[in-house]
Amino acid sequence: MAYSQHTADLAQGSVTYHKAGSGRPLLYLHSGGGFMETKSVQTLAEHFTVFAPVAPGFQGTAMLDGVDSIKTLADLWATFIDEVIGTAPADVIGYSFGGYTAAWLAAAHPDKVDQLLLQAPAGLAPGGGSGIPDDPKERVAMLYKYPDRMPKGIQPGANYAQNREAIGQYIKT
Repeated sequence: MAYSQHTADLAQGSVTYHKAGSGRPLLYLHSGGGFMETKSVQTLAEHFTVFAPVAPGFQGTAMLDGVDSIKTLADLWATFIDEVIGTAPADVIGYSFGGYTAAWLAAAHPDKVDQLLLQAPAGLAPGGGSGIPDDPKERVAMLYKYPDRMPKGIQPGANYAQNREAIGQYIKT
């Protein structure tokens, strides 16, 4: 099932998001690689209405004034739930960087989150920091046992450097 791209005009600014499926609403928060329409994300849309916002600063989008930490990004997703999904609490899946944000969302806005799944949440490592190399080839080798088998759609893309810069903005505080 293909995702369609939309824009939400929230109080904090405009947010790009992808949507597909039907059924119970699900907020999907992407990894540091940005939103990728993988087989697992396509499968989710067979059972849920999936809302997958792009974190500001990722995939060619602009940072938003005042959204400059994991906590303020979590606040943005709480607003997104209210204004776009329209049903709270919502089920939430956070993958890697998205898992870090989803944990903050659930802690700061427990009334917005029903079922929560953190998939390899970044930022929760002992001692802090991600420990993930900046070099795309080293990163892929560390994260994937068989990097040569990775689907083309999930390999580091043109926005890799911008996405890493955005992550740096969010985790600096």
